[in-house]
Amino acid sequence: MPTEAPGDPLDPLHQLHAPIGAGCQDMVARLYHFLDGELTDNRRATIQHHLDACPSCFSAFDFEAELRIVVQKRVHTHVPDSLAERIRLSLYSSGVDL
Repeated sequence: MPTEAPGDPLDPLHQLHAPIGAGCQDMVARLYHFLDGELTDNRRATIQHHLDACPSCFSAFDFEAELRIVVQKRVHTHVPDSLAERIRLSLYSSGVDL
């Protein structure tokens, strides 16, 4: 589970003292983690609050979210069983526990 780090740039108290634009840079840097649900509830709430207040960042978020939907709908890769088995054997021989 993700944890909050002291002095985290997404912490609301830290943002009060951050230069203008720093919140946007931090938000964009964590956008994929936000979309993947990999953040703590506190960080998610902070980012959501920023997205609600910042049209520029919301636009970036909206684009990335829509792009993921399009990719999921259109990209279907079928891996032949023989290739999957070769990969499994290679990983197994390398000591990777599956």
